[in-house]
Amino acid sequence: MMEPLILKHFTTKDALRLLHLLLETSPQAALEVYHCGRPGVVYIPENLAPDKADWLRRKRNSVLYFGLSTQALFEKQKGEESLLASKYGRELKDYTWTPGGVPIQVVGVGLLGSVTVTGLKPEEDHALALGLLRTLQEEQNHDDNL
Repeated sequence: MMEPLILKHFTTKDALRLLHLLLETSPQAALEVYHCGRPGVVYIPENLAPDKADWLRRKRNSVLYFGLSTQALFEKQKGEESLLASKYGRELKDYTWTPGGVPIQVVGVGLLGSVTVTGLKPEEDHALALGLLRTLQEEQNHDDNL
């Protein structure tokens, strides 16, 4: 497992920046940016099935409950989703290990929300969500150096 990616701050403006980055790189994927107890951005392109909203929700629930990316959870549990119910008391209709959800961590705050991607292969969903947050982190670091 890799070290958590920690941002200096996160606002609705940052959520919109993540959407802009997604639209520049992978407009065929769906995105949810959830922070401060509510969805800040939800984007589901027409080419995706309506169930993608549910995938975004399930991935988000897992990130917020466990405080880890769904990729880390998938690796830790060896993909065995039955453990959600048997070990953690979570229902499969509401949670998943499927990669694509990444926590939003902020310095001095901790877990603030999640960035969730779906519509690609699960490992690509994860890489895209993580890449969006990394880009935002780099932009924040660059702005501090100006």
